[in-house]
Amino acid sequence: MARTTQTKKSIFPFCAGLGCGMLLSLMLFFPITSRYLFSHIVKNPNSAFKDGFVHAVRNGEGKGLDLVRERKDSEYGKDIKDNRTIPLEVDPDPMPIESLDWDINTASQRIPAYLSQELKFKKKLFIGIVSFSPLTARISKLVPTTWGEAWGRLKPGDMTFYSTLGYDIPKTNGYNYQTLSGSSKLPDLPSPHMMYQILRDICSQYIDTHHFYYIGNSDTYISTSDLLNFTMQLNETDIMWIGHGTYRPLKQRYYTNDPDYFCHSGPGFILSRRTMQGLCPHLEVCEALYNRDYERPGYELSRCFRRFLNINCTKSNEARSLFYTSDFVPNPFFEARSFSTSITVNPIVDETALYVLHQYFIERQLNHTTRNNEYYHSIVQRMDRVLVKEGGMPDDRLVLGREGNANKYHHPDIVPWEKIQKVFKGKPGKSKDIILSTDHSEPSREVIGHDYIALSDVREITMKHVMENHFTDDDKESHIDTSSVYRKVIPGVGYQYMVDITKDTKKVASVCLNQPYGRVITYGTRTAPNVKITFILPMQDGSPKFQEFMQMFEQACMSADQPQNVGLLVVLYGSSKTNTTSDVKELDEKTSSALTLLNTYKQKYPKLSLRWINSGTSSFSHIKAVEMAVLALSPDTLVCSLHLDNQMSPEYLHHVRLNTVPHERLFFPVSFQLYKDINRDGDNIMFNKGFWRSFDYSTFCSYKQDIMQACGGDKFTSGEDLFQKSLTSGLDVFRAPEYALLTKWHDIDCSSQWLDTDERTACSMERKQVNIAVSASRDR
Repeated sequence: MARTTQTKKSIFPFCAGLGCGMLLSLMLFFPITSRYLFSHIVKNPNSAFKDGFVHAVRNGEGKGLDLVRERKDSEYGKDIKDNRTIPLEVDPDPMPIESLDWDINTASQRIPAYLSQELKFKKKLFIGIVSFSPLTARISKLVPTTWGEAWGRLKPGDMTFYSTLGYDIPKTNGYNYQTLSGSSKLPDLPSPHMMYQILRDICSQYIDTHHFYYIGNSDTYISTSDLLNFTMQLNETDIMWIGHGTYRPLKQRYYTNDPDYFCHSGPGFILSRRTMQGLCPHLEVCEALYNRDYERPGYELSRCFRRFLNINCTKSNEARSLFYTSDFVPNPFFEARSFSTSITVNPIVDETALYVLHQYFIERQLNHTTRNNEYYHSIVQRMDRVLVKEGGMPDDRLVLGREGNANKYHHPDIVPWEKIQKVFKGKPGKSKDIILSTDHSEPSREVIGHDYIALSDVREITMKHVMENHFTDDDKESHIDTSSVYRKVIPGVGYQYMVDITKDTKKVASVCLNQPYGRVITYGTRTAPNVKITFILPMQDGSPKFQEFMQMFEQACMSADQPQNVGLLVVLYGSSKTNTTSDVKELDEKTSSALTLLNTYKQKYPKLSLRWINSGTSSFSHIKAVEMAVLALSPDTLVCSLHLDNQMSPEYLHHVRLNTVPHERLFFPVSFQLYKDINRDGDNIMFNKGFWRSFDYSTFCSYKQDIMQACGGDKFTSGEDLFQKSLTSGLDVFRAPEYALLTKWHDIDCSSQWLDTDERTACSMERKQVNIAVSASRDR
């Protein structure tokens, strides 16, 4: 009995030890074999384990699909059963372990070797261009003289041309060249085999020298500056595949877990260095398994990216618009501009399309540069004002230029307006837009490029705004359209437009629009008031030009308006047949030829206001005569000053009413100076046969009350003096080329003694400015 009890006591410890040993063995066995089993399942999808399973992916998510379906094989054309899946061989990233000894970990000897290499990178972007057909070869030859010219010259990164036809373009120092093997069964796309060759070359040659890699077809236009700027906004340590994301329909998928989206190889795609580091060790496997010539190369690559990196092509609408592709590329200047913000455009169908696109993108880049310059210049001006005000500078000179008062701060309204108008080519219905600008080296230029695009948008928005807000159903029978367009640049702000609206060919309103370096915004509409215009004409009695002036005045005013809506106030000086002031005769209504002619027109048009002011025997002064006439009128009178040599058309009356606003705006038109031998083609002025009198401020239009407000009780010594006083008083000034107001050629004689001192000085200045303008215009 005692022995039995002792035996039982020794068996229990033995069993307990044996059980613990078996438990420890199982615990050690499963961790070792589970990874092998899992790998066996993934690498052998046709094994007995055909059900769904969970994969270990980067974020701990992701699963294989076990969809079984029937499909028609695209190569052999037969129905088969297919339940194959792409094995996802992605290991989870190890969890980072933080150390509190930050000072030790940041020491130079503790920085990993690969990070030291990252710090030594000098180039941001690699560009790989693949040429796979005779058409793309022709386009490749033009790259060095179009979009690739700046890249080859500045060399911000490497560019390599890959071709199956040898070197498509002349070898230069700015590019590298590699020959590809194989051909493509798709005539408009390279084969997947070619793409894998390019990726292998990147892995062997450029993996340690660049942060990003772009690969695209040679029949693609690339805005290299935009592409470089875009990659600078990306993080090269992210795994990414960015391009024109294209959806793959379910019925066209080869594997049950094929990617939904792939990057189209036509407009190209971007890969980060981190992406290439993960892809390079697996390219041999990818080329062996995913290399079907009848498939798009981007789709075959998507399987490789899905298997080893678990990523798809970026499918956002923004990325699709940046990498534009379509069946054809429309003309960017005259058709839909769906790629107006794109980086790449594909396909280029011929050499002409390449040249047109290059012009379009260069103009876009120039406009962007101009806007930046204007913005930075506005900052400099603002800082100059702060320095003068807060820095206690003794004089009023600017920091930029140190030009003193000659370069004084410019009010935004001093920026002159450009005027865009339609001119007819001679055939009915055939017209074109021309830009009239006082700041341009030529008095006119034809609208092309971005000007055409901007004007089209402005006119479209204007018509929509007008028809929705300012016209009723009764106006539908009338012909409503846009007419002249005014445009100016406000530094640091954007563009400003004014569009004239015509109703049955008569200007009835103007629409104001702003474009603050973005979309166009309408902010106001002003209809033309039916207000009387009083023209002020200083002249000397007996001038032979007066009769011709009155004929012009009658034709311009009486044919376009009612006599009661216009008036003429003549400031008459005594006549002189000699050059001495002592011989100036006092005015006599019975013997004055000017007054006799005025009475004739007064009898012909009883409702026309024709008045005159006798200036006596004083010396002739244009500005003093205008000031005298303004003081004689009522405060709400709209007045315009004129010269005997001015020639206006009926449109000028409408422009005066639209461009002057009481208590707000004065109008200083810039007339066009005709040459003596000017050629006239009907009613169209040849604007290359003269120049804009941008130096002349003596012709202006305003309400009398605004002139008084600008002067503040003081006199104005010249038109330019009134111009500057208007700006400092807070009033707006509208200054633009006025094609409806011409100045005939006339000899400028400043030696006559009947001119007062100020008039003689102004005459000498005018003669000097005219001579300069004539020399500059004839040298064009």
